Amino acid sequence: MALQSSGQISFQDLQDEFGGSYPIQANEYYRNGGLVTSNNSGVPTSGQIGINAFYGTQGALWSGTMSIGNWDSNNYGFLSNNSNQGSTYGYWGTNTNRGSSNYHRITTSPANYWIWDCYWNGYYVIMNMGTYYRNDGTGSYVEWNGWTSLTIGSTTFNRADHDLYSYGWYWGEVSTNPFGSTTVGTAVDIVII
Repeated sequence: MALQSSGQISFQDLQDEFGGSYPIQANEYYRNGGLVTSNNSGVPTSGQIGINAFYGTQGALWSGTMSIGNWDSNNYGFLSNNSNQGSTYGYWGTNTNRGSSNYHRITTSPANYWIWDCYWNGYYVIMNMGTYYRNDGTGSYVEWNGWTSLTIGSTTFNRADHDLYSYGWYWGEVSTNPFGSTTVGTAVDIVII
């Protein structure tokens, strides 16, 4: 839940939203410093931080770094692919939480939710995210519905504006590359709120 857009914000409010340790120190809360994610563009990355920089900010449900791939000449991002994994199809910044098919685990409760595709093809953005294997043993596909927006680099896509696509979501008529680059291996921050 986002912090309020006016009024008093306490250090405890910051810690409740973003995490952190005691004693609370302002330098814990720089944007991209580990606790405050890139989607909170009003928060500085260094220097003096005023409490008003946190109006309307929100902690991430999940964030990670993707190294983008390029396949079929006009697809950029990450595509999980059982037989052809590697830099051509992009990869996450670390190999931790990788599934056997290059899926990237983002939650473990109430089920293991995974991102298996996140890419732009020159026309639309696709994000496939969910689970095939519920912890209750049913083995059925379940979408992860506990999110409100996806930020790729500095471009935010709201869940309310999406269309359902097979096992995920897509946003149509996206003419600008949200990854900001077409160079294979370029690191891009991905934030899910």
